[in-house]
Amino acid sequence: MVQDWIDKKPTAHNWKAFFNSIIQMHDNEQQEASSAAITKTVATNNNDREEQWEEQLRLALREGGLFLCDVNNDESLVSFDFDPPPQFDMIYSSLCLEVCKTVEHFKQTIKRLERLLKPGGLLLVNGVTNKSYYHVGNKIIYSLSISAKQVSQAFEDAGITDNLKFISKPRKPNLKCDDCEGLYTIFAFKPSK
Repeated sequence: MVQDWIDKKPTAHNWKAFFNSIIQMHDNEQQEASSAAITKTVATNNNDREEQWEEQLRLALREGGLFLCDVNNDESLVSFDFDPPPQFDMIYSSLCLEVCKTVEHFKQTIKRLERLLKPGGLLLVNGVTNKSYYHVGNKIIYSLSISAKQVSQAFEDAGITDNLKFISKPRKPNLKCDDCEGLYTIFAFKPSK
């Protein structure tokens, strides 16, 4: 799915709503902190800014590549052919960490991701709160039920706290599909030390 977006295929997922929410959060924070860490230029309108952010991210992914992550692999979170393993400017996960087996496992995974970030790097996670299952066809898939407070605490425990932002959108569970109570986006920067 991400590779299709990088390649600008017409069937690729449309990330506009995601970029708009990040731009909106960024604009709200601009009064408190410099925006230089997130964008290099300021565009005149949101469409231009969305396109700039998308192009910056595409370029970063083309140059840096995509790496698959397995949170349930105790030996290596990410398989690298590099020694030492690289560190990243940004790590993004969307609806993936719900496969963690326990809240403690989730917290350890966030700590493991923190170790892969460069100082000043961004960890950005989208997920769901208090969802214990979802349906795929007739099959029930079990999921980690985690609260907003537990997600925020995992970031704090890992030391990823600079400009920590947690945004949630409540949702009524649709028991035919899942028991999810809400969607969230959380992001913060690893301290520059």
